[in-house]
Amino acid sequence: MFSATSQNVFASDLENGVWKNLNEQYQQTVNDKKLVSGMLLNRVYNVKTFDSDDKNNQYNDTYLLSRLGVNLKLSDNFSLKSVAKFENISNSKSNPDGTNRFFENEGAFLDEVAFGYDYKNFSALVGKFNPNFGDAWRINNGIWVNAIGKQYEQKSKLGFGLIERAGDSKNFGEYVFGLSVFTNDRKNLDNSIITKRDSLPKDSGVPGDTRSLKSYVLSTDIYYDFSDQEKLSYHFSYLNLAINDRQNHSNIPAKVDDEKAFAANINYKYPLNDKFLLDSFVEYTNIQNLDGDTEKNANFLTVNFTAYILKNYFITIARAVENQTKTGENGVDEIINELSLGYKFDNLNQYLKGLMISIGYKQNDLDNKTSLIRDKSFGFLISHKFEF
Repeated sequence: MFSATSQNVFASDLENGVWKNLNEQYQQTVNDKKLVSGMLLNRVYNVKTFDSDDKNNQYNDTYLLSRLGVNLKLSDNFSLKSVAKFENISNSKSNPDGTNRFFENEGAFLDEVAFGYDYKNFSALVGKFNPNFGDAWRINNGIWVNAIGKQYEQKSKLGFGLIERAGDSKNFGEYVFGLSVFTNDRKNLDNSIITKRDSLPKDSGVPGDTRSLKSYVLSTDIYYDFSDQEKLSYHFSYLNLAINDRQNHSNIPAKVDDEKAFAANINYKYPLNDKFLLDSFVEYTNIQNLDGDTEKNANFLTVNFTAYILKNYFITIARAVENQTKTGENGVDEIINELSLGYKFDNLNQYLKGLMISIGYKQNDLDNKTSLIRDKSFGFLISHKFEF
């Protein structure tokens, strides 16, 4: 039989952040009594863009992504959760100009740190965290497909969140309702070391840059467990990123307003037999007033199909699309198509548990309606997750 925990499109531990960890806390039983628990995830990527309409895009890129998640149990109800990251940081030095890169522009930073409270079906958190908006950016099936979703991932927020659960996933479904209220963290815990992150001026009018907690996310997650292997889940969320009226917004010539967005997805896992399991995921996201500009809107679609074969082998076919429009302009479309193959070593022995390798092919199209830039790449990923 397949291992239910190893076949999730999302990890329920701190790999995908503090909120997701609280949201699915009820699924965890192994580490409940531990004073300190967590995970260390390391992923090494090697991506070779072998063909492109822009020759500067043809280069070999090797980089590391690391996550260290720690849960400190303070009492039966209180905990301190944190996630530190070490990864390739996009900054002004990131343009390769056709030159190969080898672990360049890597930086470390504290992504999340929050106090958590759990009591029966209720959870709360306060601190720095990533709100529960959308899931496409969390996908750990495939190599590249979550890149589009990461463009609307909500990160580095200071505030609080509330979670209430109702129902039973094995009967009529479990319903998880969430509310988070926050502001952007742009001066407290937003620094990185080794490589510094670029940041806009504090008065640039980035949505969410309010002194008070005026931005929020409302979310609903629904879970059905039809059997140990057949599972269905839905996610719905609404985002409002408030504009600071006191800032001059000189970077936006049009009228400014709060950025508003809606995300919805479905994730269905179905075992055809004891040797073949299908895992499908679809998410749609719509953003109005992108970057606070009332003339800019965007739509996103992520589709991911993964088949697990003989417990350890898997194949992923995925497509992610971004459509960005602006009044009076042509707009821009970005499309990522991926085909990847992989192998998980989880079931071999305890020393190889958490080890995974993947190889894949990606086609990335950037279409500004007057010209098309198409990149073709091969990629290799080796990943290892250690839980403690």
